[in-house]
Amino acid sequence: MKRIKEDMVAGPYNPDRRLSFGDEIEAELGKRLQNGQLSPVIYNKALDYMRRIEGQLTRIYRAERHGLASAVAFLINKCR
Repeated sequence: MKRIKEDMVAGPYNPDRRLSFGDEIEAELGKRLQNGQLSPVIYNKALDYMRRIEGQLTRIYRAERHGLASAVAFLINKCR
């Protein structure tokens, strides 16, 4: 019987797992914070807002050509 490595919180281990759209947005916001393009206050507000509406952002922006950039711009504009 093959043993599957599991995490108590995350569920089954899958090394080929693709990042969710919310994870991609979070990485982009973090990159902008590190580059000094965002203040920490706006970064935290944008993350909180993104977590509340992540499903809606995914449905609206995921299929677009530049959907990630559009979603990040939307979040930053809403949090300013």
